[in-house]
This record gives sequence, structure tokens and C-alpha cells, in this order.
Amino acid sequence: MTTRPLDPAAPLSPQAAPPPRRGGTGLSGAFTIAWRAIVGTPMRSVLTALGVIIGVAAVVALTDGGQGSTAGVTRNLESLGTNLLTVQSARALGGGSLVRSGPRQTLTVADAEALADTFAGRVAPTVNSTVQAKAGTANTQASVVGTWPAYETVRNSPTEQGEYFTDADVSAKKRVAVIGRQVLLDLWGDGTDGSVTPAQATGQKLRLGGVTFTVSGVLPDKGNSGFGNANVQVLIPLSTYLQRFARTNSSGGHPTVSAVYLQATNAHDLTQLQTDVTDLLSVRR
Repeated sequence: MTTRPLDPAAPLSPQAAPPPRRGGTGLSGAFTIAWRAIVGTPMRSVLTALGVIIGVAAVVALTDGGQGSTAGVTRNLESLGTNLLTVQSARALGGGSLVRSGPRQTLTVADAEALADTFAGRVAPTVNSTVQAKAGTANTQASVVGTWPAYETVRNSPTEQGEYFTDADVSAKKRVAVIGRQVLLDLWGDGTDGSVTPAQATGQKLRLGGVTFTVSGVLPDKGNSGFGNANVQVLIPLSTYLQRFARTNSSGGHPTVSAVYLQATNAHDLTQLQTDVTDLLSVRR
């Protein structure tokens, strides 16, 4: 059997011819193929598009929700005070138990005064208790906080109407009070239907545990931060609180406080401030 060599000049057979191209070339060809695929399988195309839409929407929703939560937490923390250091009495272990007992209050007003003298007055001691607040026939439970005027700055708690008590009020043990928004609502209403507005609340009288006080200021709505509801607080001079509500609260004959708040100049100074406060109190002890 013999074979004949292929003649290069001979034409190709029909079977060897290349297949014709479909849909053009380049970008236009790609669009044509994609369009034919979409039209050819409409249900699959719709489900694919729906999956992409739902996925993108879920990512956007989670991102927005996370940013909203972060902003909310930031607002709540800022409402407590910025660059804040809190000093409280240590809790000692009692009776050989692993469970902490107490707390036994050992921080005194004198400690707070020493801290204020050392750290340029950016200090606000506090002591508080829950009492019944009354105005006319209305009453509510309020958290009465005895403190200094520096509380306004240290705890980022300015008034919406009126003003804080002064150092002179503290020295004179004046019966003046700055009230939270919920206390205002419970005792005088929301300002509608002839009730007292925040501006009109200043100068009003209320009774705290049977003692009459004059409202000097009203705090804005601060919400419930999770660290205590500032809306149910009534702030009064520390000296007045110690005279009217905590006469027997003392350590070695000195009146005590629950906590002392200090404000650093900036966040970078907090560590050094903590060290300085610890050293000062260690010397005093």
C-alpha cells in the first residue's frame, strides 16, 4: 500500500475548515454572549441577581448597624465624662471567704480635698442614696447625689436650663438641687397642657426625704447609659447631703464619700494620673 504526499497547494477539505465565530469579537462579543445566556435562562438569571442584591444589602445593613451601635456606645461613654478616672474604696476579703465583702467606705472628704489641691480642682467626690422626691401631690423615687460643682465638667453633665450650685452654696450648705429629666417629668410634667417646662422648673420647690430644696437647674435627657440612669438623679451640694442624709457616715470621725472622679487633661495622661493618685493616697494612708 502506497501513500501520496499532501500537496501544499491543494485546498483544505470541508471537514478541516475552522468553525465559524459567533457573536463577534472583543467586548461586544462578550456582551452578546452574556445577553443570550440571560435571555436563554431567565429564572436562573433572576435568582442570581436576587442573591447578589440580598448579599450586598445584608453587608450594608450590618455595616450601618455596627456604626450606629459604635456611635451609641460612644455617646453613652461621653455622657459619663471624658478622660475620667474613678477612685473607690477597696473591697477587702472577709471571713476567709473568696467572695468579696463590703464595700466598706474609707474614702473621706479630706481625701477628695487633698486630690483637688494637688490636681487643680478637676475633682468631684460623690455620695448618693435613693429617696422619695415630692412636689405638691406628685412623687417619685430619685437618686440623690451629693457632690461639688466640678461634677458638671468632670462628668460631662451641663445643665439644659438654669445652673449648678456654686462653691459658696457648698460652703453655706444651701438646699439647692439640679434635677434630671425624668424627675422633672414625674413631678411637673413635660411642659404640655399647662405643666411646667424645663425653663419654668428653676426656682420650683421639691422635698427630698422631707427636706425642702429649690431647683437651680435641669439636666438634659441623657438616657440610661447602663451605668446608672442620670435622668433620675438629683444633684445637691455635698455638704448639704452630709448634713441632711448621712450624718453617721464617717471613717475615723471624718465624713466619707462613695467615689471620687478625676479628669485628666487628655487620654494619654490617664496612666500617669492613676499613678500619682495612688501615690498620694498611699502616703495619706
